[in-house]
Amino acid sequence: MAQLTPVTTTRLGEHLPLLDLLPDANPLSWVRRGEGLVGWGIHATTTVRGKNRFRDARDWWHQELEKLSITDSVHGTSTGPILFTSFSFSENEDSVLVIPEVIVGMQGGKSWITWIGENAPPLL
Repeated sequence: MAQLTPVTTTRLGEHLPLLDLLPDANPLSWVRRGEGLVGWGIHATTTVRGKNRFRDARDWWHQELEKLSITDSVHGTSTGPILFTSFSFSENEDSVLVIPEVIVGMQGGKSWITWIGENAPPLL
């Protein structure tokens, strides 16, 4: 059996606004009124297309989750690994799926960070 990749989620203290945390290269975000999720780095990515693209995306996401060993001390909505997607309206065009290496979230005044891999979390 292949070794699982560690994923760690912990609470955060004070930090910059979510969008201010993003690096210039390949930022990912889902933020409204200062709350939501931002991510950067690419742990895994793929594209899907065709009439079964939503099912194919779900199947890929579930396969990727099976490769992870998740430690989540926050246990909240949107904590842990997150899949950012951009689905095409046309089944003939690519839809893009990205699992970022780092995710920072904020909801209801609480913040957390999730990172994938053996490295220490990034300094914010």
